[in-house]
Order: sequence, then structure tokens, then C-alpha cells
Amino acid sequence: MSYRPVRRLSGLGDDGLPWKESSQSTLQLQIATNDTLKTAGYCPIPVTGMLEGSTCGARNFLTLKSEELFGKKMVFTIPEACEGREAEWQNPVGGCYKPGKLPLSKKEWILVGGAVSAVLAAYLMVTTAANSKA
Repeated sequence: MSYRPVRRLSGLGDDGLPWKESSQSTLQLQIATNDTLKTAGYCPIPVTGMLEGSTCGARNFLTLKSEELFGKKMVFTIPEACEGREAEWQNPVGGCYKPGKLPLSKKEWILVGGAVSAVLAAYLMVTTAANSKA
């Protein structure tokens, strides 16, 4: 399997995730990665808090296969420390879970909320009009 260019990880409070050293940010990244792997039907990676090949490989795999797995292209950012260590990356193993759907994003929830509000407003208009004619 090929790999994509490494993109710098940010947003977990530690942009310089250390290679094979314990880090709370790496632990959070591994937990988040496992949530996504589970949704895709893949086995979890080890949650050790240490950045190593299974974490890098899983995030690369999710990016390369995102359209196939989730129906849309997605980028799962790979920590900078993974760069140059592609030989150590490991792809996740499938078959541990039944594939599901990713939770809705904030934008998707806003769209759902808007649609529900529009339906509720239409219902209220119809029932109010019907009650005023009675």
C-alpha cells in the first residue's frame, strides 16, 4: 500500500508528538483512531500512549481508504514524527467489528437541526390554520 505525504498534526495540544515516548496527546490520538477503526470494522491499534508504526499506519490507511470506508474523502493527519519511518507503519487488521457509520459532524448536525425545525414550523402552521378554521 502506498502512503500519502505526511501532514503535520495539530489540535491535540502537542504538535510535536514524540516517537516511542509516552505522551498524553498520543494516547488521545490512539483512542480517536480506534473509534474510527471500529466504525470502519477494523481491529484496534495498541493504546500505549507511545507513537509508533501501528498508529502512523492506521491513520495513513484511513486516509487512503476513507472514500471506500466512509463514502467521502477524508484526511486523517499523521504526526510529523512518523515521517521517514514508513517502513515501520502497519496497516490495521479488518474483521473485528461490523462496519458502521461515522457520527455526524457539527455541520451535518446543523443541517439536521435546520430540517427538523423547518418540518416543525410547517406542522405548527398547518395545525394553527386548521384550528383557527374550526
